[in-house]
Amino acid sequence: MEKSETRNLSLTENLNSQINIHAGNKSCFDSQEPDPPRFLSISIPDEMTLYRHYMPFIANGGLFINTEIATYHIGDRLCIKLQLPAQQQQLVFVAKIIWLAFGKAVAKTKQGIGVQFEDEGGVIQTMIEGLTIAQIDSGKPTLTL
Repeated sequence: MEKSETRNLSLTENLNSQINIHAGNKSCFDSQEPDPPRFLSISIPDEMTLYRHYMPFIANGGLFINTEIATYHIGDRLCIKLQLPAQQQQLVFVAKIIWLAFGKAVAKTKQGIGVQFEDEGGVIQTMIEGLTIAQIDSGKPTLTL
């Protein structure tokens, strides 16, 4: 049975088409894997939200995703459908959970997961950095390190 979750970081979605990004032999749709990745759909409404969730310090790039973490484990693979701001196409790719963030009310940190893109060609990282170029060196706070 396929496990899936929809996690929208915005109130609206404009999903017209999608680009499937394969990382070597890893695909969201590889039915021969014994434990196929879970599906997660994310819509990011604007560049500032993307900047706050993007992790440029991770090899190949990554995202912090606010979500309940009880059912996730380090090393789990996810098939992510990502709608970037002002983009007509959805990106579909595999990512691996590299950290779990246990939210703390005192420190006002968000609960969620950190994922690393399994995109050896750097397509996702290049697209995100193109959208967040104005904020990357701004020193503005993010939800990550």
